[in-house]
Amino acid sequence: MRVVKRFGRSGINLAEARNSLGNTRAGNRPSSIPPTSGVTPQSCVLFLRPNGLLQPPAPAWSVHQLALHLLDVDVGQLSRERDGHRASMIEATGWDDLVSALNRKNEAWVNSAGGISPRITSELLEITGEEVPSHLSSLDPYSDGPEVSWAGPASTPMWLHIVKGSTERWHHQQQIRQATGTKLLTGKEMVAPVLATFARAFPRTYEGVSASDGCTVKVAILGDAGTSWLLVFHDSAWTLYQDYILCSPNSEITID
Repeated sequence: MRVVKRFGRSGINLAEARNSLGNTRAGNRPSSIPPTSGVTPQSCVLFLRPNGLLQPPAPAWSVHQLALHLLDVDVGQLSRERDGHRASMIEATGWDDLVSALNRKNEAWVNSAGGISPRITSELLEITGEEVPSHLSSLDPYSDGPEVSWAGPASTPMWLHIVKGSTERWHHQQQIRQATGTKLLTGKEMVAPVLATFARAFPRTYEGVSASDGCTVKVAILGDAGTSWLLVFHDSAWTLYQDYILCSPNSEITID
């Protein structure tokens, strides 16, 4: 990662560019919605090879344990969102508290579910792999969705809530594929949506940083799946935009 400081014109003239920014605001563009096809819980079943179940794709979990975790994710999502059974909701007072509570919950589930065989785990994932996409397809992607904690405390579009789950499944699939010697999901059609989703975390990351109105930080992700984003400070907050306008940012971050 490289940080390049720019000198000369500082950021964006808000009076000139506010209309353009409004049209390219990341949360409002249908074209910025990452597709979910290909990253489903069902597709995880394909990589539960018997000879790979004990290989550690992560420091603490085997492939079987990762599959059990994904099963917990699926069952929890269906229970809370489709069935209105919210007993698995985590109460937390802040970000650090949320992360700690979530880690404890995940570890407790994986340990307690260890008696479920790999075969039954696969069969259960096949069931949830049908039910979760069916549930998600019933949602209006442009309606108000629940809070996505790493994107900010406010409500977010439903599509961001939907694709948040896809990024988790993509991440764990990568771990499972690496452990079992299966081809990784590194094509542009898969990686670009994941990066576009994670970019929504930039404003929350910068929320404690103050700047002058119009101050602009450009984040450029290189490679076939990369793109550029603008973080602009105005109205006492940072807002994320896709880089469709010409400007000279105050600072530029390039990620190889």
